[in-house]
Amino acid sequence: MKNLVGYLLWPIMLTGCHNQELTLVNRGSEKWENVTVRVGEFQWSTPILDNGRNNVKVRFQIQNETGGTVSGKLNGIVYQEDFGYFTPNMPTNYHITFEDNGNITVKDAL
Repeated sequence: MKNLVGYLLWPIMLTGCHNQELTLVNRGSEKWENVTVRVGEFQWSTPILDNGRNNVKVRFQIQNETGGTVSGKLNGIVYQEDFGYFTPNMPTNYHITFEDNGNITVKDAL
């Protein structure tokens, strides 16, 4: 019986069970506005990413292989950065930092 349960759960484990995680950090003294993260069918946004070293963790699951885009507005100028490769079968963890000079840096945290 235990083997039957294991065989039935195996396909579920292969189809998008792994969580994806992003950590967003504003390392500057300016506030970033309209910060948006898009990864496939997933979208997350916040009107303001406060200055300082506040960490925002975003966790989600995806259904298809895809890349990601992060954008935000600083002093009226919109900045955007494409990043990563996500697959439903593998966990992914990216660390995204926002700087006062408009740089958005994305690093693989795994």
